[in-house]
Amino acid sequence: MRRTRGTLSNALVDVWRLSASGRPDEARAKLLRTWSVAADVLAGEQAVYVALRLLERLAPSTDDRAAWERLPDEIAVYRAGMLEGFAWTTNREVAEALARRLSMDNLGERVPVRSGTIAKQDVLAYVTGYGEDEIIARWERVTMSDEPVSVHTVPTPVPTSGVEKPD
Repeated sequence: MRRTRGTLSNALVDVWRLSASGRPDEARAKLLRTWSVAADVLAGEQAVYVALRLLERLAPSTDDRAAWERLPDEIAVYRAGMLEGFAWTTNREVAEALARRLSMDNLGERVPVRSGTIAKQDVLAYVTGYGEDEIIARWERVTMSDEPVSVHTVPTPVPTSGVEKPD
């Protein structure tokens, strides 16, 4: 079943109801399943805002309690692209792969990979289910390094038709 804005809104309302009725663990689980849809650009700004408010209310949320417990009090995080965002990763290779993909999607645009640290107490959620070791947090809480750890640029293809060959 494909999620639409209506079903996304219903899912977020369900999360709120579960939380309000004293069932925070069920609310967290449903919210983490809903997060990737809410964070999608097509979902709309309001859905992201509501999801973030719920994440703040239920923080910290995770799909892997044992992995969460193993994280240090200061967590190294990485992000491809803009600094202003909610999705980070503890895995630099994930950020590097995303930067390469974003560069290809944007015709060779330079895409930096940023690094920083965040206090564990400031993390809203930690999601491992997609294999991305995702940290969800307000970007203002991340202490950023001064320079990107890398910058990815995929060369723009050179057109071959209509170009004269040298003699």
